[in-house]
Amino acid sequence: YVFKNFDFFKERSINIVKENMKILSQFNDPRFRIIHNPYMPVALLTKNDLNSMDFCRELLKKTGVLFTPLKFFGVDGGFRISLGSKDPNLLEKSLTRLKNFSDEYFK
Repeated sequence: YVFKNFDFFKERSINIVKENMKILSQFNDPRFRIIHNPYMPVALLTKNDLNSMDFCRELLKKTGVLFTPLKFFGVDGGFRISLGSKDPNLLEKSLTRLKNFSDEYFK
């Protein structure tokens, strides 16, 4: 089914990522740098000297938001965010929780 309808699924996926990237680009927290390759359904938020494992563990524990620590990929200093959710409200809520958590975490 997917192969027969490849163009439909490709277009749908591209539009979902584009819409979510618009939401992420409005995330205004100078502590983080957003890195996004338009050909990927993920984005990175980086911050110098960030222990990504500790940060993501605490973020999950205190807010229920799960991001992937870059430490899993052999580097540190940030985390990966999926842009593939069909529900844009999910990303908006996650970013709000991230901002509120970061305000406390980096005091």
